[in-house]
Amino acid sequence: MTLHRDHVRSRKAFEHVKGLQGTNAEAYGRLALKLPFLIRSSGLAQALVFIDQKSGTEIRLLDDLADTVAVVTQQPELNTRARLIQAAMLTDEPALYLELSREVLRTASWYKRLSTSVLGVEPGGEK
Repeated sequence: MTLHRDHVRSRKAFEHVKGLQGTNAEAYGRLALKLPFLIRSSGLAQALVFIDQKSGTEIRLLDDLADTVAVVTQQPELNTRARLIQAAMLTDEPALYLELSREVLRTASWYKRLSTSVLGVEPGGEK
């Protein structure tokens, strides 16, 4: 049985979010809530760099996001945060940049939904 891309996105995101615990889970969820808005307002490359700088290495949101995007698109070269950011920054084809932006946005939307439902992180509840 072949799964629809959205099913793959949701399964991978659920696996990643379900495994989170502790204070990193709340920070992870807060960043996941912001990411789709940042992509829409600032563009893919800028949003990824901002989240990368804000999250550091202890919060794995971009690593999880990159892993999911690599599986869904069947592009294993995008499987780490550094490679995903590099692809976003170095893509000089507008059509490829737009395609990558749409895929990351679709995937980020799942992380946002699951941060609310699984982690219990609510919009506007930031400390």
